[in-house]
Amino acid sequence: MRDNKDKALSFAIVCIFVVWTVKIYWGNWPVDLSALYFAAYFFDAGAYELVYAPDGQAFWRQAHLEWRELAHSQGYYSDLIPAYIYPPLWTALLGPVARAVDFVSFANAFFVLFIGSILGMIGLAYAIAGRIAASLGKLGPPIWVFCLSGAFVAGFTSYGALSFQLGQPQIIVSFLMMLSLHLLIAGRDLSAGGVLALAAAIKLMPTMLVIVFVFERRWRALFWFLGIGGALGLLSIFLCGWPLHQALLVRIDYLGNHVSVSRLSTGFETLAYHLENLWHGFVFWDISGPSKEPKSAFVSLFGRAVLFFGLVGVWWTTREIGQSIRIWLRFTLVLALVNATSPLAWLHYMLLPAMLALVAYGLIVPQIPGIVLFAMAVLTSLPVYLFFAFSPIAGFGEVYLHFSLLVVTCITLLQLGRNQRE
Repeated sequence: MRDNKDKALSFAIVCIFVVWTVKIYWGNWPVDLSALYFAAYFFDAGAYELVYAPDGQAFWRQAHLEWRELAHSQGYYSDLIPAYIYPPLWTALLGPVARAVDFVSFANAFFVLFIGSILGMIGLAYAIAGRIAASLGKLGPPIWVFCLSGAFVAGFTSYGALSFQLGQPQIIVSFLMMLSLHLLIAGRDLSAGGVLALAAAIKLMPTMLVIVFVFERRWRALFWFLGIGGALGLLSIFLCGWPLHQALLVRIDYLGNHVSVSRLSTGFETLAYHLENLWHGFVFWDISGPSKEPKSAFVSLFGRAVLFFGLVGVWWTTREIGQSIRIWLRFTLVLALVNATSPLAWLHYMLLPAMLALVAYGLIVPQIPGIVLFAMAVLTSLPVYLFFAFSPIAGFGEVYLHFSLLVVTCITLLQLGRNQRE
């Protein structure tokens, strides 16, 4: 009877979440997803020079004229059009679809995938937490707890709502990364490596998570990742040609040599850039709009040092923890560290670490860490985000807030994991 009540409550929560998100986001123009649509459209049209921005730029208000004309023809008149930043393979695969439908229909189809990915992540959090709880000799919480918390994370936090509003493919990538973690904990190394390779073929950042395979000495997962990833890379070159891949490399080089200055950034580099300016007497907090600023040697060295010593610290502090908890912790902490030191450390990248934090329900959580995690959820809620957006310290104040919350959450999860005994 109890199990039926849990399932009924879970179903009700999921239905409310789906109806709510459909009401808000269905039929919108998610600006980040439009870059994928435009790039695929012009690839299929044979205008390969229009796939990537010239010189690797981000072009928010400097988009190709042909991109803007296509947007205008479909009723979008804003100049806010981001550049395509993903591997060229997806322009070839999605090109026929982009040419067959308008962008809103394209976005609605992706919205369905986004909803499925969110529900998939909730289910994976429940499964991973259950496995960890079993290793501790306890029962995990009922699934409705994960449905309620996952719906809050995805729909009512700054990073969750932003992911839907922008139409971020990162939602799908996050699901694939979390699936890879689940498969790794379950001992299905080949599948774990293959799924992570697919995620890295969509966005390059998941490549860094092979560090977890190395930490765990899961060589089959690593080799399968390299094999599947190499095959997808060759397929991309075969379908798209080498020049487009050169254009992607130019863009990566451009991003690596610049700092992303935005209210939506959560990274070390943005903070280092601000601290460097404060040191030189340039006191400012407002960020009027996203920009790319040349990266100084200090900022570059700072980011690399944090990444290196952070990875060493993750390996060292987790080496004596039981296997299931250790893999989950290492995956979560490496992910957070890689995101925070990336040139593109955007706020919506916090969605997956937050979903992974739900796994803590499978642990024995003392009162104080539980309060800390709850406070982190409250401080990233939409009301708090909207309050800061219109406050005098909007801009870098938001960057410091979100970065601090990410750090505190990771430290709390690490301390929780180290206190468990499988």
